[in-house]
Amino acid sequence: MSARIAAFIRQNVTGLIAIFIALGGTAYANNEWTGANIVDGSLTTADYKNDNIRSLDVRDATLGSADLAPDAIPSDDECANFFFCFSSTKIADRAVGASEISPGAVGTSEAAPNSLTGSDINESTLNAFSLAGPVSYTFADNDTGQICNGYCTEGSLKFIPPGTYLLMGKIQATQEDLSADSTLVDCEMVAGSDPATHDVDFAGYGDLNGDFLGATLPMQVVHTFDTTDNASIQCRDYDDGSSFGSDLKITAIKLGAVNGRATG
Repeated sequence: MSARIAAFIRQNVTGLIAIFIALGGTAYANNEWTGANIVDGSLTTADYKNDNIRSLDVRDATLGSADLAPDAIPSDDECANFFFCFSSTKIADRAVGASEISPGAVGTSEAAPNSLTGSDINESTLNAFSLAGPVSYTFADNDTGQICNGYCTEGSLKFIPPGTYLLMGKIQATQEDLSADSTLVDCEMVAGSDPATHDVDFAGYGDLNGDFLGATLPMQVVHTFDTTDNASIQCRDYDDGSSFGSDLKITAIKLGAVNGRATG
């Protein structure tokens, strides 16, 4: 190579390199860079633009637990109203099932009020002796007085709240007139004040020889009260001697599993 050519190259090396790139660079036209042009495992986080990888760039079902940072999915535990904190905004509704929850992870404190039903409870874990008893109401009167010739109210259990109840009642009827040749007493327990919907049970005794002075008369009905109402025991003795009532008692026990009206 002559000294003149060598000197020319030294003086114009930058320009020659630019001409070389301009002429040779066209070998990589648009869309010619593919994965085959990149050495496997050579890209790092510095090679990716921030926020440039989207869901479409990730193959479905390829991410695992190792790909998520601890606490990557936050909860709504800090929301203002506790009763509306049960569904994280990061998880689709109804997306979490029993298989996603560890045994014992969810206790009664995590359940919304009135959200559990009978099918959610293992009945073998219940202790019947620890359960609260049913709601009940009672009225008693040890001396109700003389029984009328026609039906008179001997006693009433008042202000029974709406609901379905088992009502049990009794009264002791005693003949006070020892000279009476016979005794005939009958009583009824009436649940509800509306004659169109009330329920009634009857009990009575009769003695035609005058040697049986009294008896305890039990009555029982199941009744649904649509509104707050009363239950009463009424008796009569047909003007046969002079009978008196005593030891009257009426008890109403609320039934939680009875639907609709049941007659006595």
